[in-house]
Amino acid sequence: MTTASSNKKAFNFSHSSIWVVDPLDLCIVGGVRDVGSDEVGPKDTGDGPESDLYRDDLKTPLEEEFIAAIDRWGVQVPVTIQKIDGEPVDIDGRTRIRAARVVNVRRAARGEPLLKIKADQVRGDELSAMQRMMVGNYARKTFEPLQKAADAKLLLARGVSEADVCTTLKISDSRLRALLTLDGRLDMVFEAD
Repeated sequence: MTTASSNKKAFNFSHSSIWVVDPLDLCIVGGVRDVGSDEVGPKDTGDGPESDLYRDDLKTPLEEEFIAAIDRWGVQVPVTIQKIDGEPVDIDGRTRIRAARVVNVRRAARGEPLLKIKADQVRGDELSAMQRMMVGNYARKTFEPLQKAADAKLLLARGVSEADVCTTLKISDSRLRALLTLDGRLDMVFEAD
């Protein structure tokens, strides 16, 4: 492939807000509460399920193979952050940030340079942050119907339209109706106890 360009820009693309940061400079909502000691950062919060930006997957231990891959290759996919109350809050990439923090503890012990990660900054309010977080999670993982129902109910309670809920959770409108019916039946079962 040959190119003959006098343009001094590397590419003729628009610029975005990609930052290269120390993983400790990012905030994980719920990080203080649910992750291992080598994974906690000074900006992490102790929030739990009462926060729209908290996810239970923080309780899932990191796989040693994933940590080893991050140590060898770095974080290949930038994390997504959003400025909330003046802090760079993780919206998509908690597991990558946690692994990078563990890697840095180990690199420091070995006397090696610390890992930095790329972070893509997006703008918006906390509701858009929650939706972005869900879009990222639903793009990578398969969720049980109960989790989908809970997420759908949460979004609807925050005023998100049914069409946007379907887009966020990657489901059809008929699937949304079925999930909400399932969720309603479960509420009745639990209320009877």
